Amino acid sequence: MKRVIKNCLVILLLFMVPTTIFASSYKQQLDDLEQQQKNSQSSIKVNEQQIKELDADIKDLVGRIVQLDRQIDEFDIKIKDLEQQLSDKEKEIEVTKQDLAKAKEKEEKYFKQTSERMKVMYEQGDSAYIDIVLESKNLSDLLNRVEYINALLEYDTNMIKELEAIRDDIAATEVKLEEDKEKIVGLKAECDLQKSALEDVQATKEKEMAALEKDKRINQAEIDAKKKEMDEIAKAIDNIKSKLVYAGGKMAWPTKSHRITCPFGPRPHPITKNPSYHTGIDIGIPSGTSVKAVSNGTVTFAGYSSVWGNYVLIDHGSGYVTIYAHNSKLLVKKGQKVKIGQTIAKSGNTGWSTGPHLHFGIRKNGEWINPLNMLN
Repeated sequence: MKRVIKNCLVILLLFMVPTTIFASSYKQQLDDLEQQQKNSQSSIKVNEQQIKELDADIKDLVGRIVQLDRQIDEFDIKIKDLEQQLSDKEKEIEVTKQDLAKAKEKEEKYFKQTSERMKVMYEQGDSAYIDIVLESKNLSDLLNRVEYINALLEYDTNMIKELEAIRDDIAATEVKLEEDKEKIVGLKAECDLQKSALEDVQATKEKEMAALEKDKRINQAEIDAKKKEMDEIAKAIDNIKSKLVYAGGKMAWPTKSHRITCPFGPRPHPITKNPSYHTGIDIGIPSGTSVKAVSNGTVTFAGYSSVWGNYVLIDHGSGYVTIYAHNSKLLVKKGQKVKIGQTIAKSGNTGWSTGPHLHFGIRKNGEWINPLNMLN
């Protein structure tokens, strides 16, 4: 009899050893995964702080770019003004050249006429005027001839003065022409300088914009990597922890409201605006609204994440896990058993959220599924 009992104990111990080893291994895996989850959450917090600093840098960059755009507009206006001045000055020089040509033509004509008069006066001397006076027929004729001579002398004097005035005008016009040409050179130099400055400003803007886009890509890549890491850890925890058996059938709604503000599936990210995949549904409700368990289960996580804010994970068995995110207050703790319809949190706007709502999601065997296919 003792031998039988002894043999039974040996057999029982043989069955218990693997179970004990398995339990110890299971606990160690679970502890390791939970530690990884904590490390990942800590890393996300660090990344979140870096994002805040980057957002501040981006804000400064945007402000500088606005200033650069204003400078570019100012340079454009200044260059257009200089180009207009240049065009006006070139037209003015063309008119001056035409006036100078006419003045020189007039000078040549007056010079020729004056030269001919001077030649006649030189060849005939004063005798020409005396002959005109002596040939007078009477006193009246004499007076007329004297008046004629005075008119000729006055004409000669005026012609010489006009010739001098024309030459002075030509000289002044030539000086002005040279001054205008120097102004043209100055305007062209100033225009080139402003265009060069404009090119420098545009290059600076493009460089800073490129840096901004690079920082955005790095930022998004870091966020995606952290989310992927969290998803993988959550899948592993789901697979290990899901020892319950789901009761089956449809699940209850987590809130009284059924107003969906963002459905399951592809969408632009509400914060980064990049293409993303929404892993659940967003239910539009005011902050402080009661959030309830959709089925019986065990709370596997109740805490804070920079992405999900205050959130709860509930294991319902058979691979089904539900998430309730962005809450203002949590009313359950990790390891707590919950019943369908039990209030587990108060809704809010924590984590990566653009307004008060509940993010509700369902995992089946580690994969996100459309909650509407499971909700009653």
